[in-house]
Amino acid sequence: VSVAGGQTVDPGKLDAAGNAYKKVGEELKSEGGKIETGVSEAQVGNAWPHVAKIYSEVIEKYRDCVTDYGENVIDFGENLSKAAKSYEDGEVVSRDMIASKGV
Repeated sequence: VSVAGGQTVDPGKLDAAGNAYKKVGEELKSEGGKIETGVSEAQVGNAWPHVAKIYSEVIEKYRDCVTDYGENVIDFGENLSKAAKSYEDGEVVSRDMIASKGV
């Protein structure tokens, strides 16, 4: 599909990229959900009981960031797929308009 400025777009490749991003995003969300946030005083040792809560909070933030990043990657992939569909629809409209004018 040719667009303004002489650029071309391959809707199939654009959609494939969108699907790849969506797959990676789903994997990130899944892995983020597996991150264990609990850290006990026994795990950090008797000399460091005050850091157990801090570690738990940091790991929880990390888990949330991984999960949120996965969501954003999915959204980006969906936008690529939507753009591919728009290019495909635009190509059909252009082809139909040209055909109706007998060009």
